[in-house]
Amino acid sequence: MNFISTLAISMGASWVAGINLYATVATLGLLGRFAHLKLPGELDVLTSWPVIGVALFLFVIEFVADKIQVVDSAWDVVHTFIRIPAGAVLAATAFGDFDKSLQVIAFLLGGGLALSSHGTKAATRLLINTSPEPVSNVVASVAEDALAVVPPVGDVGRVAGNEMTRRSSHMDLTCRPGLGGLGKSYLTRLFKLYLTPFFQSMAARASRRVENHSPS
Repeated sequence: MNFISTLAISMGASWVAGINLYATVATLGLLGRFAHLKLPGELDVLTSWPVIGVALFLFVIEFVADKIQVVDSAWDVVHTFIRIPAGAVLAATAFGDFDKSLQVIAFLLGGGLALSSHGTKAATRLLINTSPEPVSNVVASVAEDALAVVPPVGDVGRVAGNEMTRRSSHMDLTCRPGLGGLGKSYLTRLFKLYLTPFFQSMAARASRRVENHSPS
C-alpha cells in the first residue's frame, strides 16, 4: 500500500481511537477479516480472532458504561492512559513497511491526534453531565459510537476503491515486466491490429510506384 493510503488509514484510526478505541480496533479487524481488505503495514494483526474478540468484549462494556452519567467521565479518565498510547501504536504499526524514522513520526502524530480527540470527548462529556436529564448523555454516546465506526470504514473503502481502479487501469499494461512496462501480449496485439496493415499498405504503394516507373 502506498504512502498516501497508509497515511489516511493510520491517522484516521488514531484520531478515532481517541474517541472509542475498542470500536476502532474491532471495526478494522472485521473489515480485514470479512471484507478481505488489505490493512497497511502490520495492522493485519487486528484481523486475528483473539484481538477481535477482546475488542468486541471491551466495546460492549464501554457501550454501557459510556451512557451512564459520572461513570462515563470516570471511564474517560482511566482511558486517558489507554487511548492515547494505543492511537500512537496504531499509527506506527500501519507504517510497518516503511522506514523506522517514518514509524517514529507516525507514532508521534498518531498520539497527538488521539490526545486531541480524547480531550475533546472528555471535556464535552463533563459539560453534558452538568445537565440533570440523561437523554443528552445517551445521544452523545451513540453519536460517538457511530463516529468510531464510520470513518475507518470510509477510509479503508476509499483506499480499496482507489487500489482497484489503479489495478484495472493498468491491467493490460502490466502483463509481464520489461519492455518499458508494457506487456508483451499488449504489444503483439498492437502490432497485428495497426502496424501490420500499415506496413502492408506502404509495401503495396511502393510496388505500384516501381511498376509505374519501370520501362515498358
